[in-house]
Amino acid sequence: MFESYTEKARRSIFFARQQASELGLREINSDCLLLGVLQENGHIAERWLGMTPNEVRDAIVRSTLSTIEKAATNVDMALTPDAMRVLGHASEEVDRMGHRHIGTEHLFLGLLREHETFAARRLNERGITLEKVRVDLAEDAVKNAPVWEPEMVRGMRMLLVLEDGNQLATIGSGGCRIPAAGEAIKLAVGSPEGFLYRILDVQWQALNPRRADLSAAPSDPHSLWQMVAVVLIVRKEPA
Repeated sequence: MFESYTEKARRSIFFARQQASELGLREINSDCLLLGVLQENGHIAERWLGMTPNEVRDAIVRSTLSTIEKAATNVDMALTPDAMRVLGHASEEVDRMGHRHIGTEHLFLGLLREHETFAARRLNERGITLEKVRVDLAEDAVKNAPVWEPEMVRGMRMLLVLEDGNQLATIGSGGCRIPAAGEAIKLAVGSPEGFLYRILDVQWQALNPRRADLSAAPSDPHSLWQMVAVVLIVRKEPA
């Protein structure tokens, strides 16, 4: 279930289970997920909720968790329906942002989409919209993501295609690393300064379909450069 999660996101789920166990709960609910996320990525609390992680935990215990019937700490725990919806929302946020893996930021956005969670209520009290958080987290991802330069690929034909299907450019030269989905590419198309394009997907296209077996990405691109082209599906980043 958690194969597409980053290591931090997986630890957040583990911490959520730990929080629920320490509180004697029968299931892992959405507020336990929030506590797990904050244990792994505490700056989210101060940035968006205006509270420290410990203050969030104390507030949740006072307002929500303390009213729930407690269970033994050694029982198996499932996710409550609202917590399952949070995970579903997080998966949708990954697709929306064009990322490959579910991270703590996507879990946080998932929590904000469940209106009855502590995080969503607190955000509403502070007058901050979900869209504002989305935009800021997307900008953070652009700032922190590695930028791939076209000069890093040698002897391989590279096709840049916008997500609407229109071909943007054909490139290929220096280096040897094939870029990965989620990275950004800086390309001077229509501007001397260039624009940033987010890579949504990396595909392989046979230049000679009768000879090229593309059932898997080639392990040695240099030996197959005459047989295949790399197709990068990209989205232009906002200026």
